[in-house]
Amino acid sequence: MSPIVGSYSAEPGVPLQESQDRWFKSDLLRREVNLSELYELSQGELDLIMAETATIRSDPDSSRNNRGKFVVAGYVLELAKIISDRRANQSS
Repeated sequence: MSPIVGSYSAEPGVPLQESQDRWFKSDLLRREVNLSELYELSQGELDLIMAETATIRSDPDSSRNNRGKFVVAGYVLELAKIISDRRANQSS
């Protein structure tokens, strides 16, 4: 799924560049997830998103077959890793 770029939300705690409407269709969560929603996901859901996006990014055919989803998966994966690392650091 290619990114949907549109309006900006002003949710507190979400950086402006991540509040832009960009969606990732997650088969594991069975729904579309907006980038700003990553901050609200439970750690289990965040782990599923990271696994799913890592699989997409590691598939060499994924880039050729659906470039938009490949790019968004990379962005979602990196942001999810940052959020997960911050949570781990805060709990220790």
